[in-house]
Amino acid sequence: MLSRTGCIKYNWDAITVTTEAQAYTLGFLMADGYNTGAQVGLKVKTSDLETLKRMKNCFSDEIKLQSNSQYYSFVISSTVICNNLRKLGIIEHKSYREKSLPNLNSDLIRHFIRGYFDGDGTVFVCNSTNPKLLKCYICSSTSNILRQFQQIFLTKGIDCAINIENRTGKEYIFSTYASIATMNMFRLFIRRKCALERFYHYLYDDATIYLERKHKIFTDNMSLLTYCKHVNTELTSQIAKGCEEV
Repeated sequence: MLSRTGCIKYNWDAITVTTEAQAYTLGFLMADGYNTGAQVGLKVKTSDLETLKRMKNCFSDEIKLQSNSQYYSFVISSTVICNNLRKLGIIEHKSYREKSLPNLNSDLIRHFIRGYFDGDGTVFVCNSTNPKLLKCYICSSTSNILRQFQQIFLTKGIDCAINIENRTGKEYIFSTYASIATMNMFRLFIRRKCALERFYHYLYDDATIYLERKHKIFTDNMSLLTYCKHVNTELTSQIAKGCEEV
């Protein structure tokens, strides 16, 4: 699964997180990666290849990418990196266990959230409404990390709410197979135009790594947003205190 057997020279062993790209990669892995204890890996759509390369190269540019007609992926076979990532919250069977925001420097948190959003978030234009609306949410099979995001967003004036979709036992049809859901799904919704505008700037201002296809949906539809310049952070902090539960 690697470029060669034997030693791979790693640039980052995941003991600490010190750069934008590392924080983003950590967020993406927590949302959409896996850690078996012996291997850690990540898979993205073919359209997201360049971002995957950036994340892979955080660890080592010697790691080979795997591919098929729809996806690119990479796998790291290092118990040291697996153990270090576990300490940062990239745990085995993470879909069934509560996830938490890792302890990061404050200037890196938004890059982690952007990575998580790119891994398990959605932004789209709802054409069925008149006028058209931009909609955005972040998903998780457990609620804790979404509550932590909500606390941060509310201090930034980004109004949001969390709800739960009762999925357990329902059949879902994907492109080539059907699956029975074993867990419910929590979603953090950002709906108001003003909140979406602030969310966009919080994620992307001065950012250098992100999924272009999601960023483009925002930039192509800025006319659907309304930016409110004045944020009452004292009020939003008070609101946040009462918004911890779904």
